[in-house]
Amino acid sequence: MEYRPAGRSANALQRVVFIVEFSKEFSKTDFEQFEKNSGTWRHDFPRRSVTNAILLQPGSNRVTVDENRIAGLSYEALMRDGSVEFGLRFDENRILFLVGEYTAWAEIWPRVSNHLKVAMELVPSDNPVVSFAIEYADLFRATGNYFDFDARCLLRFNSQYVPSHIFERTENFHFHTGFFQTLDDPAQHRVLTRINADLRDNEEERSRDLSIVLFHQISSHREPWGGEAGLSEKIIDRGLDNFVALHEIDKAALKEILNDEISGRIGL
Repeated sequence: MEYRPAGRSANALQRVVFIVEFSKEFSKTDFEQFEKNSGTWRHDFPRRSVTNAILLQPGSNRVTVDENRIAGLSYEALMRDGSVEFGLRFDENRILFLVGEYTAWAEIWPRVSNHLKVAMELVPSDNPVVSFAIEYADLFRATGNYFDFDARCLLRFNSQYVPSHIFERTENFHFHTGFFQTLDDPAQHRVLTRINADLRDNEEERSRDLSIVLFHQISSHREPWGGEAGLSEKIIDRGLDNFVALHEIDKAALKEILNDEISGRIGL
């Protein structure tokens, strides 16, 4: 079979989502403030969408929509196929920036960081950041004789993140794993990594498609049995550079999952 990255650009990436999570849900006043200042990004993201609050009436099973209460705002730029190219969203207690046309970090990061910086400054200071996270969705494609599929041609044999049994199979598989690690720079904090992989049939392309979704999240340090404190001021002060640190963590994890040939082809 032929094995290749199948991203939207010359890489494997289908989507990247940057997430900033705050301590409290956004209030009505917060959403009004986001909308009031939306002119700073509406030129880049012209499609506006509103999510209204969903209300469950006590004592009944009736669900209604409160059209006067905003629960989410989205501003997006679309590609020709209707999917999101870039988008900024305010949802519950999170700000999300979506990238559907990922080229290279050096090209997209200035745009992402500029818009996130403006958006984060609109959140009141009494609603602190509790986590920073990135989710990457990569796609790899195998074409040719169906039962000639060999996971070794995409994945790293003996990787600590990949179960060994999939290398013995020619049919589809799924694996999921995750872990925390404690880091000390610039202050103690935890990073959660989740790895989710699916090999599926793609009848339209007559291919076997391997989707790998990696999620990385910076959260506060946790003492054994002691619960979590707030995110360290040094981590908060590092601001958007937390995403730069997560990007490096992602590259290291993905390189451990993919074999050397595929890693080289996507520039890891």
